[in-house]
Amino acid sequence: LKQKLEVHHPNLYLYTDKKIIDSVFDRLTNSITEPMTEWEFYKHITILSSVIKDGHTIILPSSYTTAYHNTNSKFLPYKLRLIGNCLFTEMVLTGNSTIQEGAEITAINGQDAQTIIHQLTERQVRDGYNETYPAWIIDNYFREYYSYIYGHPAEFTIQYRINNTNFETTVAGLSKD
Repeated sequence: LKQKLEVHHPNLYLYTDKKIIDSVFDRLTNSITEPMTEWEFYKHITILSSVIKDGHTIILPSSYTTAYHNTNSKFLPYKLRLIGNCLFTEMVLTGNSTIQEGAEITAINGQDAQTIIHQLTERQVRDGYNETYPAWIIDNYFREYYSYIYGHPAEFTIQYRINNTNFETTVAGLSKD
């Protein structure tokens, strides 16, 4: 991957010094201690997006893997809106109306919302030092990027807040269509 970027990227070191990029690649390489699945490798290398800072250097799972999951796997059954460092339900995509539009999602499957947002943000492409593009991607494609990092569980245990009251429920994941 490093070799391909060095050969084919038109300006790999525009926003980040070569020494820093080399150091990140060294850490990534040295931390691989056993074979990885495609998903594990994807999660491992996507941190490069926030280091390279080039909006055209997008790292995605393979088209085969994405197509497989789009056809066969389950996804979070809500369209979420990112506002600041918080997630809110914008659209309910399931017949289960326990969580209504406008609820603040505070955790999904035991992972607090701020950690999820941080994990997704640090793996998003950027346009230089502009941090609004990663937020826009998460705001518009949360379900997809969530699945890239956290997988496709059959159910989601969601903690949420309405009018300063906390709740928890488990909902079934839905197919992409």
